[in-house]
Amino acid sequence: MPEPTDPGPRRIRSFDVFDTLLTRRVGDPEALLDVLAARLDEQGLLTGAPAGFAAARRRYEAELTRLTGRHAPLREVHAAVAAALNEPPERAQAWAAEEERLERELTVPLPGAHDLVEAA
Repeated sequence: MPEPTDPGPRRIRSFDVFDTLLTRRVGDPEALLDVLAARLDEQGLLTGAPAGFAAARRRYEAELTRLTGRHAPLREVHAAVAAALNEPPERAQAWAAEEERLERELTVPLPGAHDLVEAA
């Protein structure tokens, strides 16, 4: 059986996804949480003020990330927020699902992103 030929050194191209290839249509990424809180309130999924929920969501993501030394998974963040706000676990699941829907809705490719990846 013939020996495989060495293709030589490979070039690797890597991209930071957000703000290079994709962006959110809300400007500041933190604004997404304000939009989420308003949407959850409209859907009757918040018992407190939307601003309080958004602040708790920010606080617990930062705290869990600091405690674990890794980026905190979305469902863990919402579980922590629900526990802090004395909400049932099912509420946390609904919040996380809505945040995922909102991310898909508000995330768009940046102009030229497709060409950049194709050229790589």
